[in-house]
Amino acid sequence: RFTDPSVKIDIQLGRCESLCNTLSSIPPGPWCRKIHHLDLSRCGIQHDEAKQLTKVLLECTNLSVLNLRQNEIGSKGGATALFKVLQRCKRLKHLDVYGNSIGNAGAKLLAKAIPHLPLLTHLDIGWNKISSTGMAVLAAEMSKLSDSEGVTGNSSSIETLHVQENDLRDEGIQVLASAIPFLLKLQHINVGWNYLSSEGLNAMISALLEQEDNRRKAGLTTTPGLRMLNMNENQLRGAGKLCELVEKCRDLEELSLGWNNLGDEGLAKLAVSLRMRHEAVQRGVADGWRPTVALCTLDLRSNYLSANGMASFADELAWEVEEGNVVEGGAVAEAAGEGGEAAIVAAAPPPPHATQAVSQASQAGAAAGWVTEDAGGGVQGVGIRVLKLAGNKYKSERTKNLGRLMRSLASTLVELDLGWVQMNDEGARDLSMSLRTCTKLETLNLCGNQINKDGARHISNALARCKDLKSLNMGGNALGAEGAEAMASMFSHCVKLEEFEVNWNMIGDAGAASFAKALAHAPSLKTLNLGWNKIGSEGARALLDAIQALLEAKPHRCNAFEKCTLSGNEAMGEEGGELKRRFPLLVEVAALAE
Repeated sequence: RFTDPSVKIDIQLGRCESLCNTLSSIPPGPWCRKIHHLDLSRCGIQHDEAKQLTKVLLECTNLSVLNLRQNEIGSKGGATALFKVLQRCKRLKHLDVYGNSIGNAGAKLLAKAIPHLPLLTHLDIGWNKISSTGMAVLAAEMSKLSDSEGVTGNSSSIETLHVQENDLRDEGIQVLASAIPFLLKLQHINVGWNYLSSEGLNAMISALLEQEDNRRKAGLTTTPGLRMLNMNENQLRGAGKLCELVEKCRDLEELSLGWNNLGDEGLAKLAVSLRMRHEAVQRGVADGWRPTVALCTLDLRSNYLSANGMASFADELAWEVEEGNVVEGGAVAEAAGEGGEAAIVAAAPPPPHATQAVSQASQAGAAAGWVTEDAGGGVQGVGIRVLKLAGNKYKSERTKNLGRLMRSLASTLVELDLGWVQMNDEGARDLSMSLRTCTKLETLNLCGNQINKDGARHISNALARCKDLKSLNMGGNALGAEGAEAMASMFSHCVKLEEFEVNWNMIGDAGAASFAKALAHAPSLKTLNLGWNKIGSEGARALLDAIQALLEAKPHRCNAFEKCTLSGNEAMGEEGGELKRRFPLLVEVAALAE
């Protein structure tokens, strides 16, 4: 293969320290020029090994992807040699050095290589102990890659820039912000976990708005602009300039604001901006430089949001639809009203004109570019697909308000994170009424919510309608044996389920037996987490027999089922040991101390 001139070589040695050392010891030659993709992530490469590796990289002149993620290169001689050799990799497009502790010294060395990488589109320098000093040098070099005015389109090729988990603080982020207006092709930026205050974050948002304005002046209508912004775990208070960004960045699809301090007031302002964005999407490109896509992913975890705040948020997302909604036999159907928005209404007999209204609304929405027809011919409105609200304390008595939000997003919601929101059984019952309408749901997290057997029954019955469900996390609740039985009954309905976590639920032997029995009805299941559940020898024996019967009846089934976690169940005795011996690749059994 090395002698064939048409062959391109991809070498992926992630987590393989010994093989990485072997690669470094092979005499460089013409074969190196065939390497286009080199993955050396988590290979334990330290500065000495990095020096050896440069001998190979010197000949890899056609390299396009280099992944050195989570090694130990540091900022000494290894980084000096490595980043110097990058100057010869002029075709490099993807560079990942996340988690290498290169520090400011390494950042300065990397800055010297950047002018020699004209095709670089992806740069990840997260978790590297870089402060404002190192960022100043990097930002200066990135700015030089663009024309002096930043409006002719002759800009850096960088599309993805990750600087998360460093020590930038406000001074460092302001330095980086000075380069952002000139990176006209930038689509993804991650500045999370950098100790930033509202002042620093607003400086970055202002820079992104300026970049959007420069893109408009350059007439870059065919190339996407900012699509993803991650500002997780900083100190943003209120919405600030964020609302303007949501309204004006035409290609923004993903916004992560977890672990900040948005609060109900900030959420209310954000909701208004989302509505304005929705209306702009309706008008389409005919109305000038306007948003053309919906904001699909919204991360609001741990932002001091109350249930009342979420209720107001839901009201704003309802988008004025009262007519043209069809409900048959108690099941909620989606339609579009005169204003052109999708909505969910309470069960009621359909009016005589309903079918005609749906058809007219569908045609009008399709013409405007904001509504598409799904495979079944139904109307699907533009809306949030991924919503993360974990860590906001709603409490059970107010979860009805949260349900209003779910109903307003039912036609589009694919992933929902409601972990650790103090829901308990009453809240689970209220939520289940809304989950019944979320038929497109694929991922649901309800961990740490004090849900008992009654709540489990409500959730299980509701999810039986979610035929596309692939991942469910019920860990850290109080399901017990009866709750486990209720959740296990869902398996026969959710045949696409791939991941199920029910650890820390005190299900005992009876609960383990329920899941063991349900394995036969879960053809897609890959991982099952039953850790820390007080499972004894009887439960272990039930699982042992079920897995054995499953593999004997359907030998190909072992290709789907990958892992059953039983860690922390110390009373399984000999049966637990037998599980580990007979299925070493499928079953993880570890003591609580481990």
